[in-house]
Amino acid sequence: MFLKLSLSGPTGTSPAHGSQFPESGQAPLDSVRDAVELLAFRSACMGSLPVRAVRSTIAVMMRPCWTRVLLLALAAAVAVSCARGPLDVSTIQLGRRLNSDNSVAEHTTAFGRNDTVYVSVLTTGPGSGEIGVRWTYAGVVISEPSRRVTYNGQAATEFHISNSGGFPPGNYLVEVFLDGAPIGERNFRVDP
Repeated sequence: MFLKLSLSGPTGTSPAHGSQFPESGQAPLDSVRDAVELLAFRSACMGSLPVRAVRSTIAVMMRPCWTRVLLLALAAAVAVSCARGPLDVSTIQLGRRLNSDNSVAEHTTAFGRNDTVYVSVLTTGPGSGEIGVRWTYAGVVISEPSRRVTYNGQAATEFHISNSGGFPPGNYLVEVFLDGAPIGERNFRVDP
């Protein structure tokens, strides 16, 4: 690499190479470190600053460049991760127990009065969005929770309801929403 340096004062030798550099300032340099060494040597020879002070100053001046490069790389990584599309819902599961990955372990549409009712929304691929459910009994909304989620791959988002005093027997409905739009529903019943 060639770096054009504006050198003033007498010609000198580079401590990195031991070669003479002409006063024109055209110097072959192998790296930025060589440039720093040359500037430090020239400044020290001219009596303006100690070599150590010049090296420190140049290192600090160079740091923002690397900081900018790292910040740009970080910004690019964040932009890529934020560029995820919407979630793709593959399945809505209903049951009374969950697996460790939040998918339903025991599928059913018939529950006892003291059971906990689970619904799991399975999604494929990366994406983000708000998943919500609406639990209703006899046309009355019991609960309407939602969660903002971001996933890097397949995932399961679970919601559940329980009633410490026992559910009234009858027919129930759970509706599932993605970003406010309905995507499916499951009917279930609670037996006496």
